Amino acid sequence: MILYRIGETVTCKVTILRGGAVYDPVTSVLIYIYIKGTSTPLVNGVAMSKEDIGIYTYDFQTSNQSAGLYRWTVKATDGVKIALKDRNFKVIA
Repeated sequence: MILYRIGETVTCKVTILRGGAVYDPVTSVLIYIYIKGTSTPLVNGVAMSKEDIGIYTYDFQTSNQSAGLYRWTVKATDGVKIALKDRNFKVIA
């Protein structure tokens, strides 16, 4: 698990593959960030930035956040097909 200090930027990065090749979903690539164990997102369905074909990023600022374990989920939608990917990171004082 990656550790970040309060005030650092967490770059959430995902590569989307289809049949082993990088791929851009037609509909959307959204990110949700939660404090682990809670159901209310701090970041709620925000579009990620496209870096290249099939590669998306989102910068999460920790300066106003508390120390703890966080979970981010990416929801990639292509028409009616949805793929989810979860990752964790920890913010320390």
